[in-house]
Amino acid sequence: MPLRWKLKNYLDAHGISVYALAKKVEGHLSRNATYHLTHNPKGIQFDTLEAIISALRQLTGTPVEVTDLLGYQEENENG
Repeated sequence: MPLRWKLKNYLDAHGISVYALAKKVEGHLSRNATYHLTHNPKGIQFDTLEAIISALRQLTGTPVEVTDLLGYQEENENG
């Protein structure tokens, strides 16, 4: 699948724990759902993505864009 979910990489790069993110999105997502989203979820709702981006902006104090969390990489046609 050419879409890549990069939330875990983003958290690692910014020194943010999954627990810290879970606390910020509390009330919108359960802790278990937040932990699940740090790996490769099958899909994500826009309102969930908005909550995560908002939380990350608060945690980092910097702009966070969808492209920071979701990437597209062409699949190699030869393998």
